[in-house]
Amino acid sequence: MMNKLYFYCFALFMVPTFSAFGQTQPSQDENGYYLIENAEHLKWFRDQVNASEHKQVDTNGDGQINMDDETIVRLNAKLMADIDLGGESWTPIGEYNNGEEPDEIRFGGYFDGQGHVIKGLNVQPIDGRQSYGLFGYVAWGVVKNLGIVGGTVTSKADDGQEYTGAISGMLSYGRIENCFSTATVTGTEEGSIGGLTGGMRKISSVSNSYNAGTVIDPAGMAGGITGYIGSDASVYNCYNMGKVTGGAISGEDYSESLLRSGEEEPLPIIDCYYLEGTGSGMLAKALSAADFVTTINEKLFTDPNNGEDFPWDGKANLAGDKLSVPTFDSSSVVEVSLGDDPTTTETIVTGENRIQAIDGRICITTSESMKVRVVNIAGQTVRSACLSDGYSEITGLSEGIYIVVLEDGTCVKVLLR
Repeated sequence: MMNKLYFYCFALFMVPTFSAFGQTQPSQDENGYYLIENAEHLKWFRDQVNASEHKQVDTNGDGQINMDDETIVRLNAKLMADIDLGGESWTPIGEYNNGEEPDEIRFGGYFDGQGHVIKGLNVQPIDGRQSYGLFGYVAWGVVKNLGIVGGTVTSKADDGQEYTGAISGMLSYGRIENCFSTATVTGTEEGSIGGLTGGMRKISSVSNSYNAGTVIDPAGMAGGITGYIGSDASVYNCYNMGKVTGGAISGEDYSESLLRSGEEEPLPIIDCYYLEGTGSGMLAKALSAADFVTTINEKLFTDPNNGEDFPWDGKANLAGDKLSVPTFDSSSVVEVSLGDDPTTTETIVTGENRIQAIDGRICITTSESMKVRVVNIAGQTVRSACLSDGYSEITGLSEGIYIVVLEDGTCVKVLLR
């Protein structure tokens, strides 16, 4: 009887833990960080944050809890591998609701990508929501060393409020560091739409990051890095090479209005640059492709401390009409095709796989046979096929922006015209 009881308890101990939402719970390291190894782990972490009660923590840094401290959800995570969400509709982690509780969910933990990327992100409009991205709201939290490869983030306004970015919808007292995105981010004329974050308020910052994705706002209030910068926020050492219908770095910039009025305030856009033709801006500098490569290599892709925490791997390069920018993995680069429109083609090259848009055709080269799916900006599959290894073309699609999803997880945005 004792042997049977011992075996039963041991078996219970060995069974993986499942949440009420059906995903497998990831393990934790000695510091309490959840170790995210796959899409199911990431979904579990999202559901835990969104279902957790807010707790008052020492947000003002005085070493004690008092009435000045805010309530947040402080859970921490690290990516242990690249994650493919497969284009499944994604509910953001956290939610901004203009400060109204209890509807607001403030993510205040650390999310360390550790030099990994998330592919196949697909965020679609949700009734009653004001913030869209991988995270809806980062408050007193940090997202770092993370890439968003391909995918789409599409939003709509709720009560005139809308904040949309690939990484976060709203950033407040939070930080985004060493991140990049090639996602297509689209909002409405009422929104603040940014390549990395939709809005920045209070003391928040985005640093050492870049955007190579298309950012669209019908009212022209989009920004390559952020849609809106508040009075105490800052963007430092950031770069844009993605096509933006608005400002190359920021769409609506509190600092620029102060600059026009002549008031003296610290400038929140510092050492930021963009590829000529990808947007506009008073506080960032437009550069030719050659100068862009020189600058980004010196300021972003050079490790000043020769430390282990430096995530970037490689240098930017200009070859003919192709601008190649490194990611965290030397085998995967972001390619921007130059010409009349510097971002007509934005391509991820992974190993032997290459996807490009040429003269209204989607041109795909793969090292082995695999399935492909083409998704439009609304998230609808408009074409699917089985490709042989080598070179293939997809033709007959109308002009517009599409996401090409390969069976191996490669997810790329292309612009047909």
